[in-house]
Amino acid sequence: VEWLLSQGASKDHAVAGAAHGRHKELVEWLLSQGASKGQAVFGAALGGHKELVEWLLSQGASKDHAVAGAVRGRHKELVKWLVSQGACKDNAVEEAIDSGQKKLLEWLVSQGVNKDWAVEIAGQGGHKEMVEWLISQGACKDKAVKG
Repeated sequence: VEWLLSQGASKDHAVAGAAHGRHKELVEWLLSQGASKGQAVFGAALGGHKELVEWLLSQGASKDHAVAGAVRGRHKELVKWLVSQGACKDNAVEEAIDSGQKKLLEWLVSQGVNKDWAVEIAGQGGHKEMVEWLISQGACKDKAVKG
């Protein structure tokens, strides 16, 4: 890895990959070299590695980056835990819609997410099934065509 970095490889890409692969010692080293904690926690969450996510959060990484990675990785239990720890539900909603995860969207709506905002995001992305479901749950139809 040191050689790759000396050849111009991105520390942030390297730390995301190392965290996704659950290589904590390499993650620690890359962070000490200036790699992004946000990229590290995103990679760890993308891989579903809760212990590594917890450690990175204790080091100051963002819960919001973590929840985005957990949603993209389809790790619903990790998403639920991160939301319970204060991660932004809006970030999770946007990622759930973009990745077509209706069941996760349903859970997030049950947690009090703004349905009008969610239907706007779903409408902009052309996610018809999610738009229809959100409207059936009381979201404003006009928001689905905004933008």
